[in-house]
Amino acid sequence: MDHNKNKRSGDIKLIKASRPVPSTNNELDEKNVDLMTPTTPKQTEQPQQKEKKRHRVSLRNIFIVTAIIIITFGISLASSQVLALFAQNKNNKNQADTPIDTSNASTNSLAVTDNPDTLPFNPEIITDPTAIYLPIEKIDVPDPLSQRKAFLKTYLDSKHSLLADHVDALSEQTQWKLIIAIADAESSYCKHKALNNCWGIGGAWNLKAYDNYDQAISDVNRILEQHYISAGLNSPKTIEHKWVGHANNNWELAAENVMDELKDVQ
Repeated sequence: MDHNKNKRSGDIKLIKASRPVPSTNNELDEKNVDLMTPTTPKQTEQPQQKEKKRHRVSLRNIFIVTAIIIITFGISLASSQVLALFAQNKNNKNQADTPIDTSNASTNSLAVTDNPDTLPFNPEIITDPTAIYLPIEKIDVPDPLSQRKAFLKTYLDSKHSLLADHVDALSEQTQWKLIIAIADAESSYCKHKALNNCWGIGGAWNLKAYDNYDQAISDVNRILEQHYISAGLNSPKTIEHKWVGHANNNWELAAENVMDELKDVQ
């Protein structure tokens, strides 16, 4: 019986030894709270989401402000242009409606004279001139037609040509150089002529008669202008075949020689 009692007391000691040492109340509460409270990922991501949201709001505000500035600038620019156009039209209308005062036109006009001594001296003319004196200078400008006539007179006299007495009619023709050149090629400057025709007008068998040399010179110029110059035939070489009727080197050389002598004469 004592043995069993000792055995039971030994069991009780073993049981007591195997029990865990109880923790304090605070530690148990903290462990229970940690076990009962789950950790969720939303609580850790919430600050990042707020930051992204604030960033989006900032961008939207910047966009709105920029758009407002652009629209305001465009409206102000358009308004200023409309106002400027309106002011310009109004100014043009006022200028068109304003009558021009011509009452002082005669007094403000400038008098021109070549004899200032005939007018009384006006001391105010220095500050407010109403007259300008322009002296008329007699400038001797050479007359090309007169020079041409003088040259042709000397030139044709040197050739012993009857045309020297008709330089007035010759000088006024547009094709006076060709007229003299053809006269040399056809009749040696009218030395061998008939019917006042030194240019072979009409041909040998139907030679055209003229009343005088002036009439003949004018008609030759007309024929050259209408039938040769208008067709681009403006030199002895180009008019030779049509004028003579066939190739004639002597005719061409004679006419070309005269054109060379007259090339510098205006």
